Amino acid sequence: MARRVVAVDVAGSLWPMMEYTFHRVSTKRRREGLYLDEDYRDIIRERAAEGWEFVQAISFEQHMDPHIDLVFTRKGETQ
Repeated sequence: MARRVVAVDVAGSLWPMMEYTFHRVSTKRRREGLYLDEDYRDIIRERAAEGWEFVQAISFEQHMDPHIDLVFTRKGETQ
């Protein structure tokens, strides 16, 4: 899991920084398809309770170690 803070400054205006975090969920390949090691809905609910907003899931199905990354964001401090 990694965190990155991004600040946006448009025409001298200070915007709130957005903080991003990623949660990797491993998947298993089976004859029937891919299976997640964790329930993504529980992860989204837990992060929402901590103030994070779910943005998207990025699939790495064809990766050597297949997984999905769940992306979350929340407003950080202004600079």
